[in-house]
Amino acid sequence: MSKATAPLFSLQASGAFAKTLVFDRRGYVRQYVIPANPKTSAQANIRTPFAGIAAVVKAVGNTAKADIKAALEAQGKTTYRWNAEIIKAALENDYWNQKAAIFNGYDSSYQSAWAQSAQNTGINPSAVPYGTAPDFYPGLAAFVVASALHEKLGIGPGAPSASNYTDWTSYIVS
Repeated sequence: MSKATAPLFSLQASGAFAKTLVFDRRGYVRQYVIPANPKTSAQANIRTPFAGIAAVVKAVGNTAKADIKAALEAQGKTTYRWNAEIIKAALENDYWNQKAAIFNGYDSSYQSAWAQSAQNTGINPSAVPYGTAPDFYPGLAAFVVASALHEKLGIGPGAPSASNYTDWTSYIVS
């Protein structure tokens, strides 16, 4: 439902009006369009890593958040969108797939340890119910974010490896 306030011709509105017009907060009006969501494999291949990174970012604690903001500020980047910067760092230039290849090269016991440590800190698995992308696993997502924090921002308890999963997951939620 749209909401309009103010006298005529000095109108401020946002939302949809009778499924014909959409008002946005910037003052633009456009035709209402039913969003397309074809649920393709290509979408799933993007949404799966994004869901993983978002789950880790959601679990970031105050100490890690302060470190992230300080590192971003030192790089001349804005700090109010710190979460978007982490998502960008973990997904740009095929970074997710590069780090996934390293993670998948680890022994399965280390992969399980990363996953268990991540789940113990509140990072839970998720699935995209269509497409060919595998479900994201919390250990892989935590490893990719840890790698991005270390390599791109220079923060955290050292380079993520097969065996320092507890240090990293504790740091992320601290």
